[in-house]
Amino acid sequence: METRFVTLWEQLLIAAHSRLPPLPTLHTVVITARFELDEETRECRCTELYYILISHHPRGETHYLQRSKGKVDPWQHDVLEILTTLREGSVGGRQPGAVDGRPLLLPPAEVFSAFRSDFTEFDWEHLTPKLYAKRPKLLHSADPIERKKRKSFADLEVLLYETVLRHNEHPNIVKYHGCVVANGRVTALKLYRHSKTLYQRCSDTAKPLDVDSIISHVRTALQHLHTNMYVRDDVGNKSQVSYCHTDVNAHNIMVTEDGDREVAVLIAFDSCAQAGQPLGKSMRLDPVGKTSHAGIDWRGLEEVETELRKVFPCAGRTPSGPGVQAI
Repeated sequence: METRFVTLWEQLLIAAHSRLPPLPTLHTVVITARFELDEETRECRCTELYYILISHHPRGETHYLQRSKGKVDPWQHDVLEILTTLREGSVGGRQPGAVDGRPLLLPPAEVFSAFRSDFTEFDWEHLTPKLYAKRPKLLHSADPIERKKRKSFADLEVLLYETVLRHNEHPNIVKYHGCVVANGRVTALKLYRHSKTLYQRCSDTAKPLDVDSIISHVRTALQHLHTNMYVRDDVGNKSQVSYCHTDVNAHNIMVTEDGDREVAVLIAFDSCAQAGQPLGKSMRLDPVGKTSHAGIDWRGLEEVETELRKVFPCAGRTPSGPGVQAI
Protein backbone atom coordinates (compact mmCIF):
# COMPACT_ATOMS: atom_id res chain seq x y z
CA MET A 1 0.00 0.00 0.00
CA GLU A 2 1.30 3.42 -0.91
CA THR A 3 2.39 5.52 2.06
CA ARG A 4 0.30 8.60 2.63
CA PHE A 5 2.08 11.82 3.51
CA VAL A 6 0.60 14.91 5.13
CA THR A 7 2.25 18.27 4.52
CA LEU A 8 2.96 20.28 7.66
CA TRP A 9 4.32 23.78 8.12
CA GLU A 10 6.07 24.73 11.31
CA GLN A 11 7.76 27.96 12.26
CA LEU A 12 11.08 26.90 13.72
CA LEU A 13 13.03 29.99 14.58
CA ILE A 14 12.86 33.72 14.90
CA ALA A 15 16.34 35.10 15.47
CA ALA A 16 17.88 38.54 15.37
CA HIS A 17 21.43 39.47 14.46
CA SER A 18 22.95 42.93 14.71
CA ARG A 19 26.45 42.53 13.22
CA LEU A 20 26.67 42.19 9.47
CA PRO A 21 27.93 45.41 7.84
CA PRO A 22 27.13 47.01 5.51
CA LEU A 23 23.56 45.78 6.03
CA PRO A 24 21.29 47.73 8.42
CA THR A 25 21.92 47.33 12.11
CA LEU A 26 19.24 44.79 12.97
CA HIS A 27 17.89 41.80 11.07
CA THR A 28 15.22 39.28 11.95
CA VAL A 29 15.16 35.87 10.32
CA VAL A 30 11.92 33.88 10.40
CA ILE A 31 12.54 30.27 9.41
CA THR A 32 9.64 28.02 8.50
CA ALA A 33 9.96 24.38 7.50
CA ARG A 34 7.83 22.22 5.28
CA PHE A 35 7.52 18.66 6.55
CA GLU A 36 6.01 15.51 5.19
CA LEU A 37 4.43 13.33 7.86
CA ASP A 38 4.23 9.59 7.23
CA GLU A 39 0.79 8.72 8.61
CA GLU A 40 1.79 5.08 9.12
CA THR A 41 5.14 5.48 10.90
CA ARG A 42 4.44 9.01 12.26
CA GLU A 43 7.93 10.02 11.13
CA CYS A 44 8.59 13.52 9.80
CA ARG A 45 11.04 14.54 7.13
CA CYS A 46 11.93 18.10 6.28
CA THR A 47 11.65 18.81 2.55
CA GLU A 48 11.96 22.57 2.28
CA LEU A 49 12.94 25.63 4.29
CA TYR A 50 11.63 29.17 3.86
CA TYR A 51 13.60 32.13 5.15
CA ILE A 52 11.97 35.51 5.65
CA LEU A 53 14.62 38.17 6.28
CA ILE A 54 13.39 41.40 7.83
CA SER A 55 15.90 44.25 7.75
CA HIS A 56 15.09 47.02 10.21
CA HIS A 57 16.38 50.51 9.47
CA PRO A 58 15.40 54.11 10.23
CA ARG A 59 13.18 54.30 7.13
CA GLY A 60 11.19 51.22 8.13
CA GLU A 61 11.58 47.58 7.13
CA THR A 62 12.37 45.54 4.03
CA HIS A 63 11.34 41.91 3.65
CA TYR A 64 13.01 39.20 1.57
CA LEU A 65 11.85 35.67 0.82
CA GLN A 66 14.24 32.83 0.08
CA ARG A 67 13.54 29.10 -0.29
CA SER A 68 15.90 26.14 -0.11
CA LYS A 69 15.36 22.46 -0.76
CA GLY A 70 17.20 19.19 -0.44
CA LYS A 71 18.90 17.63 2.54
CA VAL A 72 18.38 20.26 5.20
CA ASP A 73 18.59 19.98 8.96
CA PRO A 74 15.77 22.17 10.30
CA TRP A 75 17.11 22.08 13.84
CA GLN A 76 20.53 23.62 13.19
CA HIS A 77 20.71 27.14 11.82
CA ASP A 78 23.52 29.62 11.49
CA VAL A 79 21.76 32.98 11.34
CA LEU A 80 24.92 34.81 10.26
CA GLU A 81 25.39 32.37 7.37
CA ILE A 82 21.78 32.88 6.27
CA LEU A 83 22.21 36.65 6.29
CA THR A 84 25.47 36.42 4.37
CA THR A 85 23.84 34.24 1.71
CA LEU A 86 20.98 36.69 1.36
CA ARG A 87 23.40 39.60 1.04
CA GLU A 88 25.33 37.86 -1.73
CA GLY A 89 22.00 37.65 -3.55
CA SER A 90 22.61 34.78 -5.97
CA VAL A 91 22.09 31.07 -5.45
CA GLY A 92 22.39 28.86 -8.49
CA GLY A 93 21.25 31.59 -10.88
CA ARG A 94 17.56 30.81 -10.37
CA GLN A 95 14.77 33.38 -10.36
CA PRO A 96 14.20 35.39 -7.16
CA GLY A 97 11.83 33.55 -4.84
CA ALA A 98 12.23 30.21 -6.63
CA VAL A 99 13.45 27.14 -4.77
CA ASP A 100 17.23 27.48 -4.36
CA GLY A 101 16.98 30.84 -6.12
CA ARG A 102 17.94 34.37 -5.21
CA PRO A 103 16.09 36.19 -2.42
CA LEU A 104 12.97 38.04 -3.51
CA LEU A 105 12.28 41.55 -2.26
CA LEU A 106 8.61 41.65 -1.24
CA PRO A 107 6.78 44.95 -1.99
CA PRO A 108 5.22 46.05 1.34
CA ALA A 109 2.04 47.35 -0.32
CA GLU A 110 1.43 43.88 -1.80
CA VAL A 111 1.88 41.83 1.37
CA PHE A 112 0.92 44.04 4.33
CA SER A 113 -2.34 45.75 5.25
CA ALA A 114 -2.50 49.54 5.27
CA PHE A 115 -2.50 51.12 8.73
CA ARG A 116 -5.49 53.34 9.46
CA SER A 117 -5.65 56.25 11.87
CA ASP A 118 -8.37 54.49 13.90
CA PHE A 119 -6.23 51.35 14.34
CA THR A 120 -4.29 50.65 17.55
CA GLU A 121 -0.53 50.90 17.09
CA PHE A 122 1.33 48.68 19.53
CA ASP A 123 3.16 50.56 22.28
CA TRP A 124 6.67 49.06 22.50
CA GLU A 125 6.93 50.13 26.13
CA HIS A 126 4.41 47.36 26.84
CA LEU A 127 6.50 44.64 25.19
CA THR A 128 6.83 41.53 27.38
CA PRO A 129 7.67 37.84 26.75
CA LYS A 130 3.96 37.15 27.24
CA LEU A 131 3.18 38.68 23.84
CA TYR A 132 3.49 37.08 20.42
CA ALA A 133 3.88 38.80 17.04
CA LYS A 134 1.70 37.17 14.40
CA ARG A 135 3.15 38.04 10.99
CA PRO A 136 1.48 37.37 7.64
CA LYS A 137 2.55 34.04 6.17
CA LEU A 138 4.80 34.98 3.27
CA LEU A 139 5.78 31.45 2.28
CA HIS A 140 4.11 31.55 -1.14
CA SER A 141 4.48 35.26 -1.81
CA ALA A 142 6.68 34.73 -4.86
CA ASP A 143 3.44 34.13 -6.78
CA PRO A 144 1.68 37.50 -7.37
CA ILE A 145 -1.78 35.88 -7.42
CA GLU A 146 -1.17 34.01 -4.18
CA ARG A 147 0.37 37.16 -2.69
CA LYS A 148 -2.80 39.14 -3.42
CA LYS A 149 -5.03 36.43 -1.97
CA ARG A 150 -3.05 36.13 1.25
CA LYS A 151 -2.96 39.88 1.71
CA SER A 152 -6.77 39.87 1.58
CA PHE A 153 -6.76 37.39 4.49
CA ALA A 154 -4.46 39.68 6.47
CA ASP A 155 -6.72 42.66 5.68
CA LEU A 156 -9.76 40.83 7.02
CA GLU A 157 -8.01 39.72 10.20
CA VAL A 158 -6.62 43.09 11.27
CA LEU A 159 -9.99 44.71 10.51
CA LEU A 160 -11.79 42.09 12.63
CA TYR A 161 -9.44 42.58 15.58
CA GLU A 162 -9.67 46.36 15.38
CA THR A 163 -13.38 46.85 14.76
CA VAL A 164 -14.92 43.81 16.48
CA LEU A 165 -12.79 41.63 18.78
CA ARG A 166 -11.01 44.50 20.52
CA HIS A 167 -14.39 45.78 21.69
CA ASN A 168 -15.90 42.36 22.49
CA GLU A 169 -13.24 40.48 24.46
CA HIS A 170 -13.73 36.98 25.86
CA PRO A 171 -11.46 34.86 28.11
CA ASN A 172 -11.45 32.01 25.58
CA ILE A 173 -10.57 34.21 22.60
CA VAL A 174 -6.98 35.38 22.17
CA LYS A 175 -6.42 38.93 23.41
CA TYR A 176 -5.29 41.56 20.91
CA HIS A 177 -2.74 44.22 21.94
CA GLY A 178 -2.43 46.29 18.77
CA CYS A 179 -0.48 46.13 15.53
CA VAL A 180 3.17 46.67 14.61
CA VAL A 181 3.50 49.43 12.01
CA ALA A 182 6.33 50.12 9.55
CA ASN A 183 6.11 52.58 6.65
CA GLY A 184 2.36 52.89 7.13
CA ARG A 185 1.86 49.12 6.89
CA VAL A 186 0.74 46.57 9.50
CA THR A 187 3.61 44.08 9.58
CA ALA A 188 2.44 42.09 12.62
CA LEU A 189 -0.36 41.71 15.15
CA LYS A 190 0.57 41.63 18.83
CA LEU A 191 -1.38 38.88 20.60
CA TYR A 192 -1.18 37.25 24.00
CA ARG A 193 1.18 34.27 23.90
CA HIS A 194 -0.20 30.90 24.99
CA SER A 195 1.71 27.72 25.80
CA LYS A 196 0.91 25.33 22.95
CA THR A 197 -1.69 24.37 20.40
CA LEU A 198 -4.23 21.69 21.19
CA TYR A 199 -2.60 19.64 18.44
CA GLN A 200 0.73 19.81 20.30
CA ARG A 201 -0.97 19.05 23.61
CA CYS A 202 -2.30 15.80 22.13
CA SER A 203 1.27 14.48 21.85
CA ASP A 204 1.51 14.43 25.67
CA THR A 205 -0.85 11.54 26.33
CA ALA A 206 0.82 10.70 29.65
CA LYS A 207 -0.75 13.81 31.15
CA PRO A 208 -4.56 13.57 31.39
CA LEU A 209 -6.60 16.20 29.58
CA ASP A 210 -10.01 17.35 30.75
CA VAL A 211 -11.68 17.03 27.38
CA ASP A 212 -15.05 18.19 28.70
CA SER A 213 -13.54 21.47 29.90
CA ILE A 214 -11.56 22.08 26.70
CA ILE A 215 -14.64 21.56 24.53
CA SER A 216 -16.71 23.74 26.86
CA HIS A 217 -14.18 26.58 26.59
CA VAL A 218 -14.20 26.50 22.79
CA ARG A 219 -17.99 26.23 22.75
CA THR A 220 -18.39 29.38 24.86
CA ALA A 221 -15.92 31.23 22.62
CA LEU A 222 -17.95 30.26 19.54
CA GLN A 223 -21.23 31.20 21.19
CA HIS A 224 -19.71 34.59 21.98
CA LEU A 225 -18.72 35.04 18.33
CA HIS A 226 -22.15 33.98 17.14
CA THR A 227 -24.32 36.00 19.53
CA ASN A 228 -22.38 38.66 21.48
CA MET A 229 -20.54 40.69 18.83
CA TYR A 230 -21.44 44.37 18.67
CA VAL A 231 -20.19 47.01 16.24
CA ARG A 232 -20.77 50.74 15.89
CA ASP A 233 -21.55 52.61 12.71
CA ASP A 234 -20.07 55.96 11.69
CA VAL A 235 -22.42 57.91 13.96
CA GLY A 236 -21.88 55.65 16.98
CA ASN A 237 -25.02 53.51 16.82
CA LYS A 238 -24.43 50.04 18.26
CA SER A 239 -25.76 46.91 16.57
CA GLN A 240 -25.38 43.17 17.09
CA VAL A 241 -23.61 41.16 14.39
CA SER A 242 -23.02 37.41 14.20
CA TYR A 243 -19.56 36.17 13.21
CA CYS A 244 -18.37 32.63 12.45
CA HIS A 245 -14.80 31.38 12.83
CA THR A 246 -15.16 28.79 9.98
CA ASP A 247 -11.81 27.08 10.68
CA VAL A 248 -12.12 25.37 14.07
CA ASN A 249 -9.42 22.71 14.39
CA ALA A 250 -6.76 21.57 16.86
CA HIS A 251 -4.14 23.90 15.31
CA ASN A 252 -6.33 26.96 15.91
CA ILE A 253 -6.98 26.26 19.58
CA MET A 254 -4.32 27.09 22.15
CA VAL A 255 -3.99 25.42 25.55
CA THR A 256 -2.59 27.38 28.45
CA GLU A 257 -2.22 26.58 32.14
CA ASP A 258 -4.17 28.55 34.70
CA GLY A 259 -3.14 27.25 38.10
CA ASP A 260 -3.92 23.54 38.20
CA ARG A 261 -6.25 23.59 35.19
CA GLU A 262 -5.84 23.91 31.44
CA VAL A 263 -7.75 26.52 29.47
CA ALA A 264 -8.55 26.51 25.75
CA VAL A 265 -8.25 29.75 23.76
CA LEU A 266 -9.48 30.21 20.19
CA ILE A 267 -7.04 31.85 17.75
CA ALA A 268 -6.55 32.42 13.98
CA PHE A 269 -9.29 34.76 12.77
CA ASP A 270 -8.07 35.25 9.20
CA SER A 271 -10.94 33.11 7.91
CA CYS A 272 -13.58 34.54 10.26
CA ALA A 273 -16.57 36.00 8.43
CA GLN A 274 -19.88 37.60 9.26
CA ALA A 275 -22.74 35.10 9.09
CA GLY A 276 -24.19 35.00 5.60
CA GLN A 277 -21.08 36.47 3.98
CA PRO A 278 -18.97 34.56 1.41
CA LEU A 279 -16.51 32.03 2.79
CA GLY A 280 -12.92 33.16 2.50
CA LYS A 281 -9.73 31.34 3.40
CA SER A 282 -11.11 28.07 4.76
CA MET A 283 -13.73 25.90 3.08
CA ARG A 284 -12.47 22.63 4.59
CA LEU A 285 -15.53 22.14 6.80
CA ASP A 286 -18.02 23.11 4.09
CA PRO A 287 -16.35 22.46 0.71
CA VAL A 288 -19.55 22.91 -1.29
CA GLY A 289 -20.92 25.84 0.68
CA LYS A 290 -20.60 29.47 -0.31
CA THR A 291 -21.48 31.45 2.81
CA SER A 292 -20.46 31.54 6.46
CA HIS A 293 -22.84 30.02 9.03
CA ALA A 294 -22.66 28.75 12.61
CA GLY A 295 -23.05 25.12 11.56
CA ILE A 296 -19.53 25.19 10.12
CA ASP A 297 -18.14 26.02 13.56
CA TRP A 298 -20.15 23.33 15.33
CA ARG A 299 -19.02 20.77 12.78
CA GLY A 300 -15.41 21.75 13.40
CA LEU A 301 -15.86 21.51 17.17
CA GLU A 302 -17.46 18.10 16.78
CA GLU A 303 -14.44 16.88 14.80
CA VAL A 304 -12.07 18.24 17.46
CA GLU A 305 -14.01 16.49 20.22
CA THR A 306 -14.03 13.20 18.30
CA GLU A 307 -10.25 13.30 17.92
CA LEU A 308 -9.71 14.25 21.57
CA ARG A 309 -11.84 11.30 22.72
CA LYS A 310 -9.61 9.00 20.67
CA VAL A 311 -6.38 10.43 22.09
CA PHE A 312 -7.67 10.68 25.68
CA PRO A 313 -10.20 7.81 25.90
CA CYS A 314 -10.36 7.87 29.70
CA ALA A 315 -11.26 11.55 29.92
CA GLY A 316 -14.97 10.91 30.47
CA ARG A 317 -17.85 12.45 28.62
CA THR A 318 -20.71 14.77 29.45
CA PRO A 319 -23.73 15.27 27.20
CA SER A 320 -23.33 18.04 24.65
CA GLY A 321 -25.34 21.18 25.30
CA PRO A 322 -28.10 22.40 23.00
CA GLY A 323 -27.13 23.97 19.74
CA VAL A 324 -23.73 22.36 19.38
CA GLN A 325 -24.50 19.57 16.94
CA ALA A 326 -23.16 19.92 13.42
CA ILE A 327 -25.72 20.79 10.80
